[in-house]
Amino acid sequence: MIIQSTKRNKKTVTSSFFEDIKLLRKSRHDTDYRDLKMNSNFNVMGLRQAYLVQEIILWRKGCIELSDYVSKLPNNQIEGLHTIYMGENWVEDKEDVIETATTKEIADPDNNDTT
Repeated sequence: MIIQSTKRNKKTVTSSFFEDIKLLRKSRHDTDYRDLKMNSNFNVMGLRQAYLVQEIILWRKGCIELSDYVSKLPNNQIEGLHTIYMGENWVEDKEDVIETATTKEIADPDNNDTT
């Protein structure tokens, strides 16, 4: 479900799937893995993998839903619209790459000019 809000004349749009991810992360944080492992025959690694897989599925569905919604809007409604994708505040470390070129001359065995 698309969630629209307006704050200070700034219209924002996001997906409810991203809110579901927040709830899933809270549930994962509240899970007592030690108790599950010690007092039962429960597959703890399977549960951790299921949390991760479900988070990826929800993130993917949220991105698809939000992109689809925005692509169907007319141009006059897109103006001033701010989309909030989960994880968009991630910044890639940009490191200056210094490239050095080295040349190596290989002797030509057919041209043995020894003077």
